[in-house]
Amino acid sequence: MLAGELSYEDGLDALTVASDADAALHQAVAAAADRLFQAGWQPAELYRVVARLGDPVQAQVVAGAAGRYLAQFRDVDPRWQAQVEELPRNTVRADRIRLHDATLGLLLELRKLPRIDTLIPPPGTIAATRYRGRAIASWNGCGPFWPRPRAPISRPRRRRSRPRPRS
Repeated sequence: MLAGELSYEDGLDALTVASDADAALHQAVAAAADRLFQAGWQPAELYRVVARLGDPVQAQVVAGAAGRYLAQFRDVDPRWQAQVEELPRNTVRADRIRLHDATLGLLLELRKLPRIDTLIPPPGTIAATRYRGRAIASWNGCGPFWPRPRAPISRPRRRRSRPRPRS
């Protein structure tokens, strides 16, 4: 259906009677979330973008996908982990058909999102495994992003001003 072989309504009807539809949708959302998190998206950003679309079920699916993605990794940047923990979960109760409908719509929207600049290293990257307030990789002892220390720039001497005569 996502490839365009079926219409949206026909695909939704096929999913409601398929026994393995839940697992297939779960796997498709996990793959889309994995792609976006590796492409620079943070959990809070992705949640906000999806929540602005107006469907709270889709936002809930994103929050669950972010939590499951995070659970795969042991050593995670604490900022990334805090974002996942702050996402609201289980705020909307949805039946199976509504959940399938929301998930299909979500998958179509997630396909449109571009790669963005990475501000916080996602779980599973080298930078995240070394982050604990220390340098990630130090080539000069000053940290990964700072230039090599140089001698301080000397300031020009201030000339003492002569006291003005009082009149």
